Parts: sequence; structure tokens; C-alpha cells
Amino acid sequence: MSVSVKELEDQALQLGARERAELVSVLIASLEGEMQGAAEEIAAAWDAEIERRVGEMEAGRMKFVDDDEALRALRARAAQRRPA
Repeated sequence: MSVSVKELEDQALQLGARERAELVSVLIASLEGEMQGAAEEIAAAWDAEIERRVGEMEAGRMKFVDDDEALRALRARAAQRRPA
């Protein structure tokens, strides 16, 4: 018998706080081995990205923007995305 994630979620939310905490602990522990590999892959990907960005900076192919200008641009983009 296969139970959907939604059904499991509904059942879990009916548990008391202590039981939910215990369930969360068991589920997290079950992922630790699997997530370790993912964490290492993510760290390696970030290392490669950092190297790429440093290379771009050192080669002069990157435009630097001060923080005030960057924040103004981000706020303007966010304002454009908000519904009127």
C-alpha cells in the first residue's frame, strides 16, 4: 500500500508536538548520509563558481557596482514586479 506525501503530512500534523518532533528527528537522521554527498557537491560547485568569479574580476571582465547603486537597482526591479 502506497501512501502519498500529502496523506503522510496530514497524519503527521495530527500528532502531538512531542511526537512530531520525534518524527522530524528520525526523518532528518535518515537523510544525513544522503545529504552529506549533496552537501559536498554543493560546496564543490560553490568553490568552482568562486574561482570563476575571481578569474572574471582579475581579467577585468566584471563591472563593479557600489552597494548603494546595487540596492537602488534591486529595489527598482522589485517595484516593477509588484502588481499595481
